[in-house]
Amino acid sequence: MLEAIDIPFLLKTIEAGAIVAATATVEEATKDVYNKLKGTIVGIFGRQAGRAADKIGDAATRDEGRAELAAAINPIPNEDTAEIQESVQALLAALKADPNAQAAVQRAQIDLDLDVVGNVLLKNIQNAQDIGVKAKVGGDFTLSGLTMGNRDEPGN
Repeated sequence: MLEAIDIPFLLKTIEAGAIVAATATVEEATKDVYNKLKGTIVGIFGRQAGRAADKIGDAATRDEGRAELAAAINPIPNEDTAEIQESVQALLAALKADPNAQAAVQRAQIDLDLDVVGNVLLKNIQNAQDIGVKAKVGGDFTLSGLTMGNRDEPGN
């Protein structure tokens, strides 16, 4: 009997694949494995799940895509568990074998929501790809030594 699929793990795997597939330097073979997983998800859960996965690949719509995909793939039918697990394992192996994919997945994404009365110091953050800071500060707050990762978009 197969174990149930951990939905948060599946969502993170799909997110890693979507980010990698949108990265120009990643090997085509790795992108193909992700597209196979996405095709499996679409085949089981429908085009809405595929559109949600596409949104995850774009930083501007990532949060929306995460929520839509989580709703679309829950629950996972028992009869589809083996097919999904096989596709997930293939993607994880491809990500591990492709150094450019590893670099794309390992870029830091930082989201901070601070409600501070005083004395927060954040120093030496490197290779951040996306950073969002929302702060309500009644005292000290310092962010220094921030280095954004190299991206093809202006301003980074």
